[in-house]
Amino acid sequence: MCDRLCRDVESSSDHSQTSLAGRAEAVGVPELLLSPLSFCSEEPKSPVQLVYRPHDCSAACVPTLPAHADRFLGHNPLRVPMLCQFQRQCTCARDDECDALDADVLYKAPCGRSLCSMEEVLHFLLRSDSLGVLQPDNFSFNPQVVPENQARAPAAAAPLFERDLSRGIEPVPVSLFNELDATRPKEFRYRKERWPHGCFLSAAPFFSVCCDCTDGCADARSCACVRWTLGDAGEHRGYRQQRLSAPVSAGLFECGPWCGCERSRCQNRVVQKGLRVRLQVFRTQERGWAVRCRDDLDRGTFICIYAGVVLRLQQSVEEPPEPRGREPPVSDDEVEVVEEWTLPAGPNEPLEPLEPLEPLDCSPPLYVPVIQRPADQTPHAQLKDQQQSGASSLDCSENGNEEIVSKKPRLTDSNGHDAQITKHSPHKHKLEQMYYLDASKEGNVARFINHSFEPNLFIQNVFTDTHDPQFPLIAFFTNRSVKAGTELTWNCSSAAGSERDRDRVTV
Repeated sequence: MCDRLCRDVESSSDHSQTSLAGRAEAVGVPELLLSPLSFCSEEPKSPVQLVYRPHDCSAACVPTLPAHADRFLGHNPLRVPMLCQFQRQCTCARDDECDALDADVLYKAPCGRSLCSMEEVLHFLLRSDSLGVLQPDNFSFNPQVVPENQARAPAAAAPLFERDLSRGIEPVPVSLFNELDATRPKEFRYRKERWPHGCFLSAAPFFSVCCDCTDGCADARSCACVRWTLGDAGEHRGYRQQRLSAPVSAGLFECGPWCGCERSRCQNRVVQKGLRVRLQVFRTQERGWAVRCRDDLDRGTFICIYAGVVLRLQQSVEEPPEPRGREPPVSDDEVEVVEEWTLPAGPNEPLEPLEPLEPLDCSPPLYVPVIQRPADQTPHAQLKDQQQSGASSLDCSENGNEEIVSKKPRLTDSNGHDAQITKHSPHKHKLEQMYYLDASKEGNVARFINHSFEPNLFIQNVFTDTHDPQFPLIAFFTNRSVKAGTELTWNCSSAAGSERDRDRVTV
């Protein structure tokens, strides 16, 4: 239906919406309905029916395109095409009641060309040299998603409203709203990324593969990073037009900093771009603080990562770790970093058992362990074993600690040797290392997302700053379309490729 509609619309030379609808009725195709006007502060002009004349698309087809995508930060991402003079049109047959589930969606480019699928959108963005400023995830062909929908604005007399909880740290403001009382969330340091980054945590080679694509990594067959995600699976998995419709149990590998592809055009860089959707932290009657979306979201939309500080708790089953020597004085910031993410257990201190689960009638605890796995032996640990040392694989020498907090990480191990040992083997002392992501004092908006057994979000392990399987980013994606103003929730008891309860994840 949509293909036929596109052909008929492009062949039309009528300028008015009324005559276009009459033509549609005459040829027996569905009626065209323009999306309602937006409430955006930069409201586009009233839509005029675009006329298509046969041509080869070029940069002239999007004359109002800004120089950089940052121009649209703070806007609903699905409204960005309309700010560039695109039109989003819905179709429904005149003899039906125009059910949203039965409607079709098409976009009209400023040059008049009709775009009826995500493949056509990507092709047009490439031909018009607008990919990078516009992205495929700025477009939605889901008729249930209405870009103009917005959550209601807070009342002027609300006890508490702040425009940006992150205080400028996030590229998109995260508003704070409490219409019940003037209570604020407990003070914490807003951190939009995990700390330390994976490149500081991992002693293994940073990246298994890199690519040098020139097509925006749109071809899964030619992009080495996308193929690394696909693995040996015959079916396609991973991003499709920068959306993730289902979890990938083996993890999702984005293009990294060493890849030669152009970052702004790359279709395999989503999570690393950070927060793009508009969120609000608000106070509920029974569940404490929560998070909701301010605009409609399509299925597979990236929301945010779970940010915090990586902590380590370890214990040797057969032999306690050797005590670490006192390091030379360093700056306050460096001491803070090392002490925050290194939490060794005592020599004879057993691991405390998990406490019984509490009823999930409120927000999950702010201290959320997200990664626990047996640690493989790192190259540095193998070198230490050769020296008859019983220290753990991440207990570094004096130079090693300097390497952890170094501003310029090197590609050598802590003793200056080339990292040529790549095969991992179990530690001879059966050393188990547990990694936690602590958001109790430092974190982002994700620390306020509540649990639900019928969630609208799922979590996905995504690798951006390292391919070490011990240190993925924990990213949230929508598992269905979500209406504006809906609370965002996730199921703490399940995760892709892991065994998870409310307080613990085993990857």
